[in-house]
Amino acid sequence: MNFREWDLSTTLGLPPNFPRVDYNITRDSIDNIPRGCRRSNCERFYLEFLEVGRGPRQLQQYPNYAYIKIDFARNFGEYEGVGIFILPDLDGSVPVDGVDFSEHIPGKMVVVPLPYTQVSGASVRAFQFSTPSRSDSMPLGGLLSSMTRTGMQHFDFCQSGGRNSLLRGCRDFVFQMLIHMMLSGHIDGGARTIWPASRYGLPDVKGVSDTMGKQFGPGMDAENLIRRGRFRNFQRKVATSSKYEPEL
Repeated sequence: MNFREWDLSTTLGLPPNFPRVDYNITRDSIDNIPRGCRRSNCERFYLEFLEVGRGPRQLQQYPNYAYIKIDFARNFGEYEGVGIFILPDLDGSVPVDGVDFSEHIPGKMVVVPLPYTQVSGASVRAFQFSTPSRSDSMPLGGLLSSMTRTGMQHFDFCQSGGRNSLLRGCRDFVFQMLIHMMLSGHIDGGARTIWPASRYGLPDVKGVSDTMGKQFGPGMDAENLIRRGRFRNFQRKVATSSKYEPEL
């Protein structure tokens, strides 16, 4: 099953300035990631939001795209960390046999090595999460293994309306990933805004839940509840949070 870009009114993808090396861990084993990268210890964790729509009338229609950025304790060659993304599988690389896709589009969990620390500068809002003070750093491979063992990498975007539909669900995926990271002890739930550098007039952020269920734009924090995608195997750790749209 192939989905062409013109089928989607919002085509989610990596920003143009991002490196093009990536590893699809929905389709492939994490062992495909270079060993040195897998063994690199994760030191700092970030959440970035990108603008998808443009113009004030589109901000509510087009929710932000969200992803996780991780800094390594020490660089691996030219790479200082990775981004973890959920992207629509437009090239048909993910098996979909026997699954109904009348209202969904298959996603793929992608790991992208990145040659910089902290956040990209392409985000409209970015947060850094605090880590337990006595926890040992976990190698990237261990973190990814803890995720893939749950089956969360098998995730589908929600869509309705055919050709002019809007894909939703990346914030659902990222929220559940953050909860998993908290329960696994990689982050402790505390958060702070690190982008934009000038935060005048923006609400205080104290924890993971403060970063979700919102729409971010220049100088704006507005409520925009999370639309659920579809996890094929993974059971959400939090399914009824006030950050989610009510289930019909």
